[in-house]
Amino acid sequence: QWLAQYRNKHWVPPRPVHRVILELCCSSKSLLGRMARPDDGCFVIRITEHEDLRSKWCQQLCTFLITHYAAGNIPVLVWASIPCTGGSQWNQLNKIKSADTAAKIQAEVDYMKLIWTQFEKVCNKVISKQGHICIEWPRYCDYWKHDAVRALIHRFQMKHVDFDGCAFGLRSVAKATRRPLNHRLRTIKQSIKSNAM
Repeated sequence: QWLAQYRNKHWVPPRPVHRVILELCCSSKSLLGRMARPDDGCFVIRITEHEDLRSKWCQQLCTFLITHYAAGNIPVLVWASIPCTGGSQWNQLNKIKSADTAAKIQAEVDYMKLIWTQFEKVCNKVISKQGHICIEWPRYCDYWKHDAVRALIHRFQMKHVDFDGCAFGLRSVAKATRRPLNHRLRTIKQSIKSNAM
């Protein structure tokens, strides 16, 4: 049953690959998924809002994909792009504008916590299969300070890497400008080996 759904969803690479990135909570047109090419031996599987990481079905799907590739000795990197809206620094100002705005911000934080709980389960599975983890958020996102996030970083001895998007060719999608974007990002990686992913 799982293999049938797996094939129908086009989660099978068109050719043999050397590594797999399981991209969580991304868009169906994520830049990471567009840039990675099976021709280069890298295959990206997007787990979007449609799959919904909070669902039991999605948890089973992630377990299946990690186990399936690990069985073939193909390294798996779980890349988390969990929504960061509730962690924006601007929220310190925005939440005092009105009770309604504060409630919306808190709803975003609560949503992140639900996703995070399920994300930890995926982390445990991929680590048990000698895989790797990487978390991506803006450099100054408040979520980096959350106890659950810091605990996971400590448990897996993860290291942070800061970089600016413009240094890696990140540009505006607006065709009229295509200006470089100084998107200040931080990734937390579980293993030095993740650099090779």
